[in-house]
Parts: sequence; C-alpha cells; structure tokens
Amino acid sequence: MLLHLENIDDDCSDYEVHLVKMQDNLMAKKYGIRNPPGLAYFRHGKHLRFTGDLFDEEEVLEWLTNPENMEMDDAIERVNRRMFERILAKSEYLTVFFYSKSGCKQCVKVLEELEKIDDDADAHGVNMVKIDDAALAKKYGVFAIPAILFFRNDEKEPVIYAGDFKSGEHILEWILLQKNPGSEIIEDVDGDGLKKLIKAAQYLAVLFYSEGSDCEECKTVLDELENIDDDTDRHGIQFVKTTDTAMAQEYGVKELPGLVYFEKQIPNVYEGDLSAEEEVLQWLVLQKSEDTIETVNRDMLERLIEETQYLAVFFYKPHCKACDQALRELENIDDDTDLYGIHMVKISDPALAKRYGIKTFPALVYFRNANPLIYDGDIKNEEAVLEWLIDDDNRELADEIEAVNRRMLDKLVEDSPFLAVLFHEEECEDCDKVLKELENIDDEADVFGIDFVKINDLEAAMEYGVTTFPTLVYFRKKTPVIYDGDLLNEEKVLAWLTCHENIELKDEIEEVNRKMLDKLLDENDFVAVFFCDLMKEEEVLEWLKKNRYRHPELSLFMYALIAISTAFILYTLFLIFCMKAPREKKE
Repeated sequence: MLLHLENIDDDCSDYEVHLVKMQDNLMAKKYGIRNPPGLAYFRHGKHLRFTGDLFDEEEVLEWLTNPENMEMDDAIERVNRRMFERILAKSEYLTVFFYSKSGCKQCVKVLEELEKIDDDADAHGVNMVKIDDAALAKKYGVFAIPAILFFRNDEKEPVIYAGDFKSGEHILEWILLQKNPGSEIIEDVDGDGLKKLIKAAQYLAVLFYSEGSDCEECKTVLDELENIDDDTDRHGIQFVKTTDTAMAQEYGVKELPGLVYFEKQIPNVYEGDLSAEEEVLQWLVLQKSEDTIETVNRDMLERLIEETQYLAVFFYKPHCKACDQALRELENIDDDTDLYGIHMVKISDPALAKRYGIKTFPALVYFRNANPLIYDGDIKNEEAVLEWLIDDDNRELADEIEAVNRRMLDKLVEDSPFLAVLFHEEECEDCDKVLKELENIDDEADVFGIDFVKINDLEAAMEYGVTTFPTLVYFRKKTPVIYDGDLLNEEKVLAWLTCHENIELKDEIEEVNRKMLDKLLDENDFVAVFFCDLMKEEEVLEWLKKNRYRHPELSLFMYALIAISTAFILYTLFLIFCMKAPREKKE
C-alpha cells in the first residue's frame, strides 16, 4: 500500500499537501482509525478520514485534491497555481483574491473584509480562494496587488474588481452582480439553497409567492418589490424570492404572497401592504438599523422553540402602556443577549400566553431546549433581566451539556472557579460519541461544583491550544489543563475532574463544596478544612457529626469542644451563685 501512495507523493506536493506516515496505534485510534492502515487528512487541525480504497492511488489523489475536501469553514482557502487551475475547471463561478505576503499592508485588511462575506458568497454558489502569485496575476491583466477577479465557467477572461476594497458589502454586491448581470430581478431560490442562505446571511428578506394563476396578487407584488431590490442591496439586505410552500408553512406564512425578514436566522413577518414598495423598504431598513425585537406569529414561535437552544419570548398585548415601556427597555439589551447566544422575540397571542400560565401582560418566558421558565422580577429593569437570562442556574439544561458561544465562554472562565469545556465541531462522529458519553456525568460534575459546557468555535479552540476535536479542557481559576486520556470513558473523565491534583491551586486554598469535601476526606488521611463562615454553627456541627466515625481525631475534637463548653458554663454558674452569698453576708 505504501508503494502505491509513494507514487502520488510528488503530485500531492504540487498541491501543497504533505503526505507523511506514522506508526502509532493510540494516535490512529484518536482520529477514528480503529484498524490500521488508514489515511487522515488534516486541514488547520481539522481532520477527515479516507474511506475509499488505499491501494487505488488515483482515487486517493482525487480525494486529497478535491476542492470540497480542501475547503475550510470561515476561512478563504489559500491555493497555488495548480490547485487554482483545478478549482477553476470545476467551479461555475469563482472569485480569486490576488495578494502578497510581503510588502502589502492593505492585503491584510482586504482579506478580513473578504472573510466576512465568504459564507454569503458560498451561499450564492460562488467559490472564493486566495493566491500569492504575481506572475499568474499579470497573466490576467493584474499589475497591482491586492486585486479581486471574478471568473465565469463560460467565459475565458475574468472581470477585475475596480471598487472600494474597504467595504465587504460592496464587494459582495459586485460579486452577485457579476454572477447575475441582469439582476434587476429578485433572485429565485428554493429548498436546501434557501435553508443555507438563511443560515449564512446576516440580513435577508424572503418573498414567498406562487407562480400559478390562483395568485394574481403575487405577480403585482413581485413587480413592485423588484423596484427596491437594488435599494435593499445598498443597505446590506439580501432579497430573494421562493415558491417553496413547505418553507412558507414552516415560518407561519399561510397566505401568499408573504414577506419574512431574517436577521441572524431570526424571522420577522411583514404585516403591512406588500404592494407599497416604499413602505416595505422603509420597514426593512428599520429592522436592520434599529435594535428592535423581532415579531413572530404562533407557527414561527413554535418552530423557534423547537430549534433554538436559548430563546427569550416577550408576551404583550396591543394598546398596553406597560408593555410598550417594558419593550423599550428590553430592546436595549437585545444585542447583548445575541452576544450570549440568546435569541429574543416578541408575540401578541393571549391564547398562547395562557398555555404557559400567563394572565397579566407584559410577561417574559425563557425557553431552554423548549423548557419554559417565567421571569418573576421587574421586567422594566433591563439590567436585572439580562443578568437573569445569562445566569448559570437559569441556563442549565437537564441531562445535557450546555452549548456556549465565545462571549459566554469568556464570562464562565472569568467567573467559574472550576469549568470543564468540551471543544467540538460539526460533522464529527467522534465528537458526537464523546458528547453522548460525557452527558452522563454532567449532573455529577455539577454536584461537585464543576460547570460543564461545550463550544464549537475554531478561534476559541486555537486561543487555548486546541488543535484536534473533540478535546476536553479543564479551567481552574482561569488556568487551563487539557485532558489527554480516553474521552469515551466517562468514569475516568469524572475521576480526573474531581481528583485532588486537578483542583489544587498554587499558593491558594481551594474552595470546595460539601460533595467535593466528602470525596477528599474519603481519599486522604489528613485534610485541613477552613470554614469561611464559622458563625453557621449548625452546618459546622452537622459536618462534624457526619465525619466523626470516619476520622477518630474529629470525634476527639468534637468531644473536647463539648467538654470545654460544659466547663465554661459550670464555671459561670459557680461565679454567679457561689460568689453571691459571701457578698450578701458582708453587706
């Protein structure tokens, strides 16, 4: 087999793919190769496992150089000339960023802007790569770096971007215009393409309509809204249309035509006159520019409850001054809740509110994996509401490790003395298996005072030195320790998290809860315990009673305390009663 792979070693080098071999069964098992030989492909620390025939070198080379396998999320792929030619031959639309690693300060800033729109371009079917090759750039008429070129599969010559490099939105608008030169009409998408677009686009307007003769209004509305398509593009709002009735029903659109605005995947239904194009444009711009909480209907809310891990729902009723005042306060924290991964929407539906026991308005219900929790504090106090929403006790999910984003992880690392974090990624079989095992010990870890969360964030992983997935990192007062054992053995993981060596902090007395203290007493012959609040005598006495038979020295200590206390009481009584009589005689 090695002889076959050595035949393609030089070809791999041409594509800047390094082919190496290793004899280590433990490492092989770590990356899902149970029965060597096996082939794993690493891209910036992420790995793919080859499942084909290792004796077929052509199949292996095809798999290694496949653009889909070489592609990485949230990063524009760097290619060489040969890789570029291969991708160009397979791509219908391709955007190429020519840059230079040295002597080009502007290239870094332009690359940052392009990486912001990479997912949006991909959602529209446009691949994007970067290349450091001045000779190739000159071949296509580029004599100044940086440069952006757009290639169409049906045209030999590319189009060179001649606009503002500082605006990613302008570049994206130009790319989409090159893809559809006659794009004065609203782009039509359906099915998986629409789902992918909703997930990728930050601001998106979707018109649900019908092409049949049964909807005469649809054609009229479509003609009107196509007049504002360019205006929405200028405001950074993508506008698409679809005849996908199944998707319309999922988002609660019962009558066609219907307009739904998505901001970071949260839907908001337009309830005005769709034929009034200027009003529609004004509404879309208002939704994007102002910190407004999205309005949803019952169908959309039920979908969000089912799909969203953390969802805050504001229930209100029309013509309610208290509701309006509370809403203004909550809109001040809408962006903050987004940063913590909590989506916030509002709904006016008394019948639905009644389902959750709401009789007075306004009211706020917090759904954690569809489990509701009603806020019983002052809903007009925005800071108190935000603190309640991000509180660890309220975010905790039963029988499941909570998912957090980068902002929430930073807060937990700062606040939690003992924090276990599982770094994972999507489409990772090993991650799913490990996650299933570790969820069995989540509650036990919580009993020991250890917060357990999971995160899917490549930048956060790189910050803490995590290069492979899944990886467990244990933070003790902000200090990270990486677990190097078998993550599929939940008992060993729990034992490692709760062992004395891991909770020990340098130059500091570790703070423990009762469960952790009991474990330390079981495992160690001598333990010195400092009770922070000795005024809680009942708690101290209960602990002493519980542990006196386990440690004889504690029994002696307790008996000594009782003897001293008794002697003090008797001596006090002696002074009061025995010394009183002689004084009376003297008088």
